[in-house]
Amino acid sequence: MRFASSLTISGAFVLAGCNLVLGVVPLSGEDLGGGVAQGGGGGGGAGSGGEPAGGSEPGGGGSGGTSTCTSPCATVEWATSFGSPSDDDATGLALGPNGRVLVTGDFLAPGMIGTTDIGTGGYIAQLSATQGEAVGALPGENTSSPLVTIDDAGNGAIAGSYDGNIVLGGSPFSGRGAFFARQASGTGMLTGADVLLASDAAADVKILSIALGPDGSIAICGGYKGTVDFAGHGPETSAGANSDAFVMVIPSSGSPWVRSFGLAGTNNSAQVIAFRDDGNVVVGLRKQGAIDLGFETAPAGTGMILLALDAANGDTLQVSEQFKACLPKSMVVGSDGMIYLGGTTTGTCDFGDLLVLENTAWAALIDPAFQSSNTEVPRLWSLDGLSGETPVAVAPAQDGTGDVLVGGSFATDASSKSLGPLHTAGGYDLLLARLDPATGDAVYVATFGSDLNETLSAISVGPSRAIVTGSFTGPNLVLVDEPLTLEGGDDVFVASLLY
Repeated sequence: MRFASSLTISGAFVLAGCNLVLGVVPLSGEDLGGGVAQGGGGGGGAGSGGEPAGGSEPGGGGSGGTSTCTSPCATVEWATSFGSPSDDDATGLALGPNGRVLVTGDFLAPGMIGTTDIGTGGYIAQLSATQGEAVGALPGENTSSPLVTIDDAGNGAIAGSYDGNIVLGGSPFSGRGAFFARQASGTGMLTGADVLLASDAAADVKILSIALGPDGSIAICGGYKGTVDFAGHGPETSAGANSDAFVMVIPSSGSPWVRSFGLAGTNNSAQVIAFRDDGNVVVGLRKQGAIDLGFETAPAGTGMILLALDAANGDTLQVSEQFKACLPKSMVVGSDGMIYLGGTTTGTCDFGDLLVLENTAWAALIDPAFQSSNTEVPRLWSLDGLSGETPVAVAPAQDGTGDVLVGGSFATDASSKSLGPLHTAGGYDLLLARLDPATGDAVYVATFGSDLNETLSAISVGPSRAIVTGSFTGPNLVLVDEPLTLEGGDDVFVASLLY
């Protein structure tokens, strides 16, 4: 079983071609960690047995035989799957404003999505948000770990890793490193494409999170080591043989900028990034030492620090306290300016006035001034019971309630303080919980699983539905009526839950 290294709350992008051609969208529609791009009993079914290679056909009616839930609960609208005979995963997910569902990830062997052949490498699949059928899919040879994001106007941006010859929006690139590009709404044309180029075999760079600003600016972040040319802005050289964190903003107009944060002998990375309503960016930084943050130096030790950076020039606007031993894995800035964070711990995490134990998942709400308080309104949940080894996704419900949606995976029976009793069907199971920040209580907790492994990779939340994706192993996962089709190894599932 492989765990996806990134989560995406919202996104859109397309891979096409042989040596990866990214252009017109012919669709209707060691230690660098992982991050998230900003976003944006029921129906739904799955085929089995006689389905064509490449996936399960979605359907409706009925309830998943291996799901449990408190009441009231989310309902499964539809579910589908696709994969190859080897291990496959999902690394990005987007629920666009026009109802498109876009899923990105990696195939480790040739397979199919719907009726489209997918080779080894990155992929993009487009599904119907209301029915889940595959309406388009394209392969991306020589690419891996693609990430996606989309704004409220339907404009998208893409990012990922590459090794070899690729073409982005008609422009050829070669070598090894990371790529990014814009995708225009409606036409699907890719523009503003460029790459972060590793200088030699010892250098490396990974984009861990991508976001789109209200003016169309792109923000990316991640980690790198050695010397890397940041799309002609740099080059930047890490402080030592380990990884440094980087943040780069490519504005819709004006000059791009790059900030890096590092200390020789330590691993640092920018895990998650999101835009605020004022157009500036918030970054979740994973640090291991006393690194220079601009107007102050972060204290020694390993933990998470939040930075607010000026999107125009990269200047540091705010620095949070250090959250010792916390590792951020997802981040969304809500319409109220609140920062919704999800992550795990590498030790006992000192999170404001509460502690989260080692290897435990957590969800937190941080206000725009980077303050966390549990005095009047509970804003931190220790999600004991959820696995600290798999992705954790946190996002606001978009229905005016102020509730928080949390997605993750768990592998053992547990009595969780925040989530109540959890019972696994075997191996890793899936979980979607709705939490009330006013009381700290769980409104409901829904779990789904089989006797083998299912892990969540990403969640994308719209006004009435949450799209979830991840991987599953074995032929017995039932989300609606029948088991999802398994092509072999780990396959990818996608499901729509009406929350």
